[in-house]
Amino acid sequence: MDKLREFETILEAFSNIHNSNFKLMISTKDPEFLDHLLIDFPNLKDNIEIYDTKTRKELLQLIALADVGLSPLPNIALFNSSTPMKVLDYYSSAVPCIMSDNENNASIFEDNISTWFTTFDKESIQEKLEYIISLSKDEVVQVGKKGQERLFAVRNYERIAADLAHQLDIL
Repeated sequence: MDKLREFETILEAFSNIHNSNFKLMISTKDPEFLDHLLIDFPNLKDNIEIYDTKTRKELLQLIALADVGLSPLPNIALFNSSTPMKVLDYYSSAVPCIMSDNENNASIFEDNISTWFTTFDKESIQEKLEYIISLSKDEVVQVGKKGQERLFAVRNYERIAADLAHQLDIL
């Protein structure tokens, strides 16, 4: 969690949801930064759980407890050029996530089938969150399973090796 990721936009979206049937689980290595952000969102106090995971194993265990992951990021080249590691972590546990609607993500996932795309603004994120909250547990689980299948089909060592070999042949 850092300033570049504009996490306050996500907090604004959550604070405007017309349903309190959610729990936002946040793991951060910078609790002071998070505490500073949360001052402006007192209505989320009862819906947020803060974790201080120390190891990758602890983080993956926390992810496995989630129903849905969050990975919407601002629309900048740094974030649009590759799949965030947390998306890979979510889908390795078949946890579906909300992610940025960009060309890279769309090359892997399908909106409302294997993920949920959103533009990075509080209204769009809020709308997508409210939609997901309205789904049944089974519908959410199916998106996670389809996303995991799609990720494993597209991002595997065999496919990556073939793409690398193709690029080397071009050179």
